[in-house]
Order: sequence, then C-alpha cells, then structure tokens
Amino acid sequence: MSTSGEWSEGFRSIERAQREVAALHELTQVLGASLNLQDTAALVAARLREIVPFDACVIYSLDDKTGRAEPVFAAGEWAEFFSARGVAAGEGITGWVVANARGMSDTPPELELSGAPAEVASQVRDCICAPLVREEGAFGAVTLFSKTAGAYTAEHLRLLDSVCLHTSGALGNALAHERTRESALTDQLTGLPNARALHLMLEHRLAECRRYAAEVVSVLSIDVDDFREVNEQFG
Repeated sequence: MSTSGEWSEGFRSIERAQREVAALHELTQVLGASLNLQDTAALVAARLREIVPFDACVIYSLDDKTGRAEPVFAAGEWAEFFSARGVAAGEGITGWVVANARGMSDTPPELELSGAPAEVASQVRDCICAPLVREEGAFGAVTLFSKTAGAYTAEHLRLLDSVCLHTSGALGNALAHERTRESALTDQLTGLPNARALHLMLEHRLAECRRYAAEVVSVLSIDVDDFREVNEQFG
C-alpha cells in the first residue's frame, strides 16, 4: 500500500518532468532565430542552468583538421581558463565524450583538469559531459562543472543528454555559419585575413572615425620585392 511519502515523491517527480518538458520546449522554440554562434551558445547555457545547475558551462566544437575539441563558449566560474583550453579527442572527460559520442558522469573531475592551475583544480569537485551529435557522429560537447562533490547523478546526465539532443541542430548550424564567415575572410594558403577582411575592417574603422570626429585612422602599405614570384609558385 502506498504511503503519503511515496505519493508526495511521485507528485514531485511529475512536477520535475513537467518543468523539464516546458523548459526544453521553450528552448527549442527560441533557438534558430539567430545564426550568431555566441548568441546561440549563450542562450543554450542560460536555459540549461534552469534544467541542470552548474558553476561553469563550456561548449566545445570538434576541429576536423586538428582532431581537437576547442571551446567556442564558456560561462560562469573559470570561464577565462576554459575558453582558452582545448582538448584532444579521447583526452580527458570531454575528449572521451567527443570521441565516443556518449555522455559521461560520476567520473573524477581530475581527469578533465590535467594542467589546470591550482586555483581551478582545487575548486572543481564534479563535472558532467554530453555530446553534441549529428548523423556522422559527435561534432562537439557540453561540459558542466560544479564546486559541489557528487553534484551530478545519472538523472542529471539524462537531462543534459536531452538538452544536447534538442540543441545540436541549432548549435551545428551556428557553427557552420561561423566557419563559412571565417573562411570568406581568410586566405586559404596562409590562414591570414584576406583582402575582403581588410576592406571590412577599414569600412568599420572609417565609420567609427566619422561617428567620433576626434578619431584618427592611418593606413600603412608595404610593397614586398619579388613577391609576385612567391605568389606564382605557391598560389
């Protein structure tokens, strides 16, 4: 025979499930309105906090050329550290998740913090990670960090997996848009900004100078001897 405590727990479970469904529905409704990567990632992180608590959230994208998962967005504590720290596929918790397209929880956070400064490593007590997936496999991951030991359970991993499933499409589109934009402004041979990037930058600076009369802009042009031969040889 069910006790009142069991009934109460059952109602709480239903309430939590309803909140989860509502939050995911709201998230999917607002995603896709912008192709801006930072806006999309910030929205995912903000809504994710309502479903799975965290002290830091890092969204990674797999670089197909280097095989490394590079951070494209970091929020919360230690954001400066995590935003500059990529991991190789298979390395640490995030690298394993990206390589295997499977989420991971209940794992010592030290596995993720190799080389981290003491002020970060000493504060992170738990972490959880789930992959961002498309048909051909994982293209990134979302990793959450907590200052509380044992903060994440199998239920949290299920929720994070669900969020990643619902947001993979929007984040994948935003990443593709960002890479297309970058490639349009980058010389494929040298990896340096191309002529189009120069014109856009000049237009931006000139507009600022017109807006603020005191602003001054200078342009330095350098002519390299025999550069035509280099260009003809290497493209």
